[in-house]
Amino acid sequence: MSTTLTTTYANSEANSYVSLAEAEVIVTTLSYLTFLGLDVSGWSGASDEAKKVALVMAAKRIDAQRFIGYKYLNNQALQWPRVRTGKRPFNHETSDTAAPETVQQAQVADAVSMLNAADKHPTEEGIASESIDGHNVVYDRKHLSTIRDNISSAAVELLKTAGLIQTGFGHVHLPRG
Repeated sequence: MSTTLTTTYANSEANSYVSLAEAEVIVTTLSYLTFLGLDVSGWSGASDEAKKVALVMAAKRIDAQRFIGYKYLNNQALQWPRVRTGKRPFNHETSDTAAPETVQQAQVADAVSMLNAADKHPTEEGIASESIDGHNVVYDRKHLSTIRDNISSAAVELLKTAGLIQTGFGHVHLPRG
């Protein structure tokens, strides 16, 4: 079964902010943003089907964040487009895209991180030890906090820098410029 990316604007069945072709372009851009520390090798080694699945999962994880403003339509599947964000370029009324470029980049960054993680050995993914016969597994505490935060640090950095998500206790990060 093949995964279909539905990127229709404010649609009740949308499952991604970007198409596979758009994601390929964004991956190239992200590879140049060294402050993110994002290794894109997992993306380049993955099949198109794996990339699509990762993009759908990343969109769900991104949408779990507490964004500023409100959904444009109550029945739209994804969190973007939005209105009343308090930031003119991110409001539906002043934008012709479903999601800001930053949200699209964050989705792709998270998908890349998931594909990178899929290639790693279990100890690199937070399992500190395991026992086959006794079925015991011990998790690394640092990895558990990453799981709890849900999306990759690169995705969080992109969203926080743009001021699109709350950084805690009702505060929103406002970049100085």
